[in-house]
Amino acid sequence: VPQIGGQPISTLVWEPDVAVLSNQEAVLVASYASPTAGNAFQILVQRIDPAGGLLGDALEAFDEKDVNQTRPTVTSALDGSFHVAWTRQDANDPNDIPRVHFTRFAPGATESESAGPIRIDPGPVDNQIARYAKERLPNGETYLVSSRDSTGDNDIVVRDGTYGGSATLGLTAAGPTVDIRPSIAARPGGGALTWYRAAPSPVAGDVYISSFENSGGAFLMGNPLKIPTANPGRPPYGPAITHVGDGVYFVTWSEGTSIGTATLKGRFVQP
Repeated sequence: VPQIGGQPISTLVWEPDVAVLSNQEAVLVASYASPTAGNAFQILVQRIDPAGGLLGDALEAFDEKDVNQTRPTVTSALDGSFHVAWTRQDANDPNDIPRVHFTRFAPGATESESAGPIRIDPGPVDNQIARYAKERLPNGETYLVSSRDSTGDNDIVVRDGTYGGSATLGLTAAGPTVDIRPSIAARPGGGALTWYRAAPSPVAGDVYISSFENSGGAFLMGNPLKIPTANPGRPPYGPAITHVGDGVYFVTWSEGTSIGTATLKGRFVQP
């Protein structure tokens, strides 16, 4: 059981994500109800050795009383550092808009590198859920994908997710559609993202994929392609994607005539 300050965590822990470090250790992130933060959810960071044992006490990204930190995502770099992003919202203000924040942990660090959470996309948009690409790229690129509300529809936004970055690189703008639950994979010079597209309701949707290229300072988003499915894709859990090699990706998702009948599907795709 992970511990913080020498005390085992006995409260709710959920929404885990994991990344493998360059030394074959792993880092686990999750959201947990913190007694020291008024039982608001905080981001737990736990290093794990190659045999699956816990390496010391768990850390917190930031200890913020009465602030909910949820839906974490993590990725690592070749130098042993890792980035963590999450959704941040005032626990006592239901009108507070959830925003994605992130930070970086240097190799072997016991606290985050920034003095406070770094907010991405400071415009008036709702970007509740973000996912990092897991691939460790030789030039240090890190990609972060999230959805945002844009005047009644939802776009998927690809960002530079490196520490000191967060610039918007590209987005899927397709009129009055609801693009939600994105996931992203990377390769040297580009990658691909997948998501659910629904119109007008996010109860069910089609599975889409789009490639992107990023080289020489130029970012180019490919045309969105619909992946053939027998039934609609079913949130709340979004599709997932990984790069297999040579521009080929494996995408997996849930589909069914209803949430209760959904089954897991997958397909190799070369967008």
